[in-house]
Amino acid sequence: AGEDSAMGLPPLPPLLQLPLRQSLPPRPAMTEAEVLAAAHAEGLTLVPSDSATGFKYVKTTKSGRFEADAHGRYLGTFDTAVEAALQVARHLGRAGSAAAVTTAAPPPPAMTEAEVHAAAHAEGLTLVPAENNKTGF
Repeated sequence: AGEDSAMGLPPLPPLLQLPLRQSLPPRPAMTEAEVLAAAHAEGLTLVPSDSATGFKYVKTTKSGRFEADAHGRYLGTFDTAVEAALQVARHLGRAGSAAAVTTAAPPPPAMTEAEVHAAAHAEGLTLVPAENNKTGF
């Protein structure tokens, strides 16, 4: 009695009898101001996008949380899109996050009707009018 029967050792004190894995309480989400301050302090750039989340490499999960996945590498799931964007920036690093911010080229100017007809003619195409379509073709 009082010894571990398998090895003949005394029992462990109660503090050392912990389960192999304990869950930590969830960390509260960072505010946008906290994320921006952390990014600034770390010299990182959050990479904006015209996606639904507003950030490149960040997508919304079915549960409504935000998943960071850069270049096929899963970086975690977060409560807010800005937290996920911060993790992406950390993964890319200072230079990588700055380089990932690209400005899209402006769309080409719209063609006039005359230019459209001239281009169609030059390419040997025929524009076929349609009555049941908002575009007219």
